[in-house]
Amino acid sequence: MAFLTKSSLFGPLRFFEIYEEYDGARLFSCRDSSGHYFLCLWIGGSEQFDEYLTVSVSPRRLQSVRVGEVELRAAFAEAKDGQVIKLLISRDADVTKTEIVPVASLNAKLLPAAGEVLRPQRSPKTGQ
Repeated sequence: MAFLTKSSLFGPLRFFEIYEEYDGARLFSCRDSSGHYFLCLWIGGSEQFDEYLTVSVSPRRLQSVRVGEVELRAAFAEAKDGQVIKLLISRDADVTKTEIVPVASLNAKLLPAAGEVLRPQRSPKTGQ
Protein backbone atom coordinates (compact mmCIF):
# COMPACT_ATOMS: atom_id res chain seq x y z
CA MET A 1 0.00 0.00 0.00
CA ALA A 2 1.49 3.34 -1.05
CA PHE A 3 2.12 6.11 1.45
CA LEU A 4 0.36 9.42 1.01
CA THR A 5 2.49 10.94 3.74
CA LYS A 6 4.55 9.57 6.59
CA SER A 7 4.27 12.48 8.98
CA SER A 8 1.17 14.47 9.77
CA LEU A 9 -1.36 15.19 12.43
CA PHE A 10 -2.76 11.76 11.58
CA GLY A 11 0.48 9.78 11.66
CA PRO A 12 1.31 7.72 8.60
CA LEU A 13 -1.41 7.81 5.95
CA ARG A 14 -1.68 5.20 3.23
CA PHE A 15 -3.84 5.34 0.14
CA PHE A 16 -6.89 3.10 0.37
CA GLU A 17 -8.64 3.85 -2.95
CA ILE A 18 -8.15 6.46 -5.64
CA TYR A 19 -11.39 7.65 -7.27
CA GLU A 20 -10.07 10.42 -9.51
CA GLU A 21 -6.57 11.21 -10.66
CA TYR A 22 -5.00 13.65 -13.01
CA ASP A 23 -1.31 14.35 -12.58
CA GLY A 24 -1.65 12.70 -9.16
CA ALA A 25 -4.47 11.61 -6.89
CA ARG A 26 -7.27 14.19 -6.78
CA LEU A 27 -10.07 12.39 -4.92
CA PHE A 28 -9.24 9.39 -2.78
CA SER A 29 -9.61 7.65 0.54
CA CYS A 30 -6.78 6.76 2.87
CA ARG A 31 -6.22 5.11 6.25
CA ASP A 32 -4.02 5.84 9.22
CA SER A 33 -2.10 3.21 11.15
CA SER A 34 -5.05 2.78 13.56
CA GLY A 35 -7.42 1.91 10.71
CA HIS A 36 -9.33 5.22 10.62
CA TYR A 37 -10.53 6.26 7.17
CA PHE A 38 -10.31 9.68 5.55
CA LEU A 39 -11.77 11.09 2.37
CA CYS A 40 -9.43 13.54 0.64
CA LEU A 41 -10.05 16.09 -2.10
CA TRP A 42 -7.24 17.97 -3.88
CA ILE A 43 -8.05 21.69 -3.78
CA GLY A 44 -4.91 23.17 -5.27
CA GLY A 45 -1.20 23.25 -5.26
CA SER A 46 1.95 25.21 -5.77
CA GLU A 47 5.52 24.33 -6.69
CA GLN A 48 6.10 23.33 -3.06
CA PHE A 49 2.83 21.79 -1.84
CA ASP A 50 -0.31 19.92 -2.82
CA GLU A 51 -3.32 20.95 -0.75
CA TYR A 52 -6.20 18.67 0.21
CA LEU A 53 -9.44 18.91 2.16
CA THR A 54 -9.53 15.87 4.43
CA VAL A 55 -12.46 14.56 6.42
CA SER A 56 -12.63 11.63 8.81
CA VAL A 57 -15.24 9.07 7.79
CA SER A 58 -16.51 5.87 9.34
CA PRO A 59 -16.30 2.69 7.26
CA ARG A 60 -20.10 2.88 6.80
CA ARG A 61 -19.97 6.50 5.64
CA LEU A 62 -17.10 5.74 3.26
CA GLN A 63 -19.08 2.85 1.78
CA SER A 64 -22.08 5.16 1.29
CA VAL A 65 -19.86 7.64 -0.55
CA ARG A 66 -18.26 4.86 -2.61
CA VAL A 67 -21.60 3.59 -3.93
CA GLY A 68 -23.06 7.03 -4.62
CA GLU A 69 -25.54 7.18 -1.73
CA VAL A 70 -23.87 10.27 -0.25
CA GLU A 71 -22.99 13.29 -2.37
CA LEU A 72 -19.32 14.21 -2.32
CA ARG A 73 -20.18 17.75 -1.26
CA ALA A 74 -22.14 16.42 1.73
CA ALA A 75 -19.29 14.11 2.74
CA PHE A 76 -17.21 17.22 3.48
CA ALA A 77 -19.88 19.81 4.36
CA GLU A 78 -21.61 17.49 6.82
CA ALA A 79 -18.52 16.21 8.62
CA LYS A 80 -19.50 14.29 11.75
CA ASP A 81 -17.22 16.32 14.02
CA GLY A 82 -18.02 19.64 12.31
CA GLN A 83 -14.53 20.14 10.93
CA VAL A 84 -12.26 19.24 8.07
CA ILE A 85 -8.50 19.39 7.87
CA LYS A 86 -6.55 21.24 5.22
CA LEU A 87 -3.58 19.01 4.56
CA LEU A 88 -0.55 20.42 2.75
CA ILE A 89 2.00 17.86 1.58
CA SER A 90 5.31 19.01 0.18
CA ARG A 91 6.29 17.78 -3.26
CA ASP A 92 10.02 17.43 -2.61
CA ALA A 93 10.34 16.37 1.04
CA ASP A 94 8.34 14.64 3.73
CA VAL A 95 6.88 17.83 5.17
CA THR A 96 3.22 18.07 6.05
CA LYS A 97 1.28 21.03 7.37
CA THR A 98 -2.26 20.83 8.74
CA GLU A 99 -4.97 23.32 9.55
CA ILE A 100 -8.26 22.47 11.25
CA VAL A 101 -11.15 24.24 9.50
CA PRO A 102 -14.68 24.38 10.93
CA VAL A 103 -17.18 23.27 8.31
CA ALA A 104 -19.13 26.50 8.86
CA SER A 105 -16.17 28.52 7.56
CA LEU A 106 -15.42 26.37 4.50
CA ASN A 107 -15.29 28.14 1.18
CA ALA A 108 -18.12 26.44 -0.73
CA LYS A 109 -16.20 26.95 -3.99
CA LEU A 110 -13.66 24.37 -2.81
CA LEU A 111 -16.29 21.65 -2.46
CA PRO A 112 -17.55 19.35 -5.22
CA ALA A 113 -20.67 20.54 -7.05
CA ALA A 114 -24.06 19.74 -5.55
CA GLY A 115 -25.34 16.41 -6.83
CA GLU A 116 -21.88 15.02 -7.64
CA VAL A 117 -21.48 11.40 -6.54
CA LEU A 118 -19.09 8.57 -7.20
CA ARG A 119 -20.35 6.16 -9.82
CA PRO A 120 -20.88 2.69 -8.30
CA GLN A 121 -20.02 0.90 -11.54
CA ARG A 122 -16.63 2.57 -11.64
CA SER A 123 -13.87 0.46 -10.15
CA PRO A 124 -11.50 2.57 -8.03
CA LYS A 125 -7.77 1.95 -7.92
CA THR A 126 -6.79 0.48 -4.61
CA GLY A 127 -3.67 1.40 -2.72
CA GLN A 128 -3.35 -2.11 -1.40
